[in-house]
Amino acid sequence: MVEPNAMNRVEPVKSKSVLQEIAAHKRQEVDARKIQVPYQTLKANLGNATLPDIHGRFQAALAPSGIQLILEIKPASPSRGVLQTELDLDGILAAYNTHGSAISVLTDQKYFNGNLQLLQQVASSTHLPVLCKDFILDEYQLLEACLAGASAALLIVKMLDETLLKQLFEACIHLGLCPVVEVQDDTELNRALSLSPPVILINNRNLDDLSISNTPTQTLAPKIPPEIIVISASGISSESDIDKLTPYAQRFLIGSSLMQTPPKALPEKLNLFLAAGSSPNS
Repeated sequence: MVEPNAMNRVEPVKSKSVLQEIAAHKRQEVDARKIQVPYQTLKANLGNATLPDIHGRFQAALAPSGIQLILEIKPASPSRGVLQTELDLDGILAAYNTHGSAISVLTDQKYFNGNLQLLQQVASSTHLPVLCKDFILDEYQLLEACLAGASAALLIVKMLDETLLKQLFEACIHLGLCPVVEVQDDTELNRALSLSPPVILINNRNLDDLSISNTPTQTLAPKIPPEIIVISASGISSESDIDKLTPYAQRFLIGSSLMQTPPKALPEKLNLFLAAGSSPNS
């Protein structure tokens, strides 16, 4: 069993905009870590580390045609609170490793009860590429993700200005990380497309109020060039959800519903997801 720090509670969001509050705290958190381990020290650690070649791993895993699942490890969330008080990581990974194309790990501690140690443990226990899912606003976090074993990193367009988005995107490419660029509306999609990203993630959850709708995937996916991998994320909890979304996307990131499923029941649930996506009526 894995017991992340403060697993028995999750910090509630208090401000009007969920993302604004999380981003403000994340900046303070990263600044504090940079004092403990300076940027140049972290960069030197990365240069001295013996790490596998991650160039292209995430994209290659999602490239095959048909339904591909990115399966998430998320101990808690602001919308649902604590999802698992103790993680049976061995049980979860036994299912994920045989049914998934990639794994996503939440590394935010305050709001999701995750951390980089969890990502490192997952990366060392799977053959699948791992996405570092966090609120990334500093290249420092990308260095941390690389050292922890990530093959990809999430860049949320909504929380990054033009300059910072481009800087972080280019830093990902330089480090060998696949930049997974997250969007929710047409304005964000246009900003993402200007970068020619390998992967775009469409978030069906509104990051201001945490509401969920399939509309983002249904409206944005048809506007994305076919050479870009499209991931639909959030609000996917049943076979019918996948059936509704497969006309628009074939890669799905699934988290909360899996975290609320006992590990022994995960293979059956994941088989149903895969079957739904490949059924004649989907």
